[in-house]
Amino acid sequence: DNGAFRDFTAERSFQVMKYEIALGKVTKAGRRPDFLVVPDIVMGGMASLDFSMRWVDRLRSLGPLALAVQNGMTPEQVRPMLFPYFSVIFVGGNTWWKKHTSPAWIELARQVGLRCHIGRVGTPGCVRRARMIGADSIDSCFPLWTFDRMGKFVKAVNGPIFVSGGLIP
Repeated sequence: DNGAFRDFTAERSFQVMKYEIALGKVTKAGRRPDFLVVPDIVMGGMASLDFSMRWVDRLRSLGPLALAVQNGMTPEQVRPMLFPYFSVIFVGGNTWWKKHTSPAWIELARQVGLRCHIGRVGTPGCVRRARMIGADSIDSCFPLWTFDRMGKFVKAVNGPIFVSGGLIP
């Protein structure tokens, strides 16, 4: 995570130093992440794409890169920018935009051989929808607040699970 959404919700500019410190920790740990979300501008449209492209050369050697697509971008605009840099399309933006455009981003990812991740899939219903439309991966803070939420979230992802203490329904 590049922290752009956290900074957006705090109404501050992207915290480059915090991101660089996090990158240093990843590098020092000697582990390659599944993907790095290239810095972006939340709901920033094509300005976000331009901003992200300025980071690509610096980040390429650290792991697979994810391009965060934002409100106002279209698959036609993004397609030429994907190769050879990105392995993942990360669907960002606000909830309405994400809900209405995710199928198109998943289709683009399939067409060009990339994975598609949807960010902030906040409820079990949204998890089920992401699975139904074919997202490769998702993220959410929803399950972190209570054991009940964790159980509902996991069930939405892949059915009931056992934890130390019993079954989470």
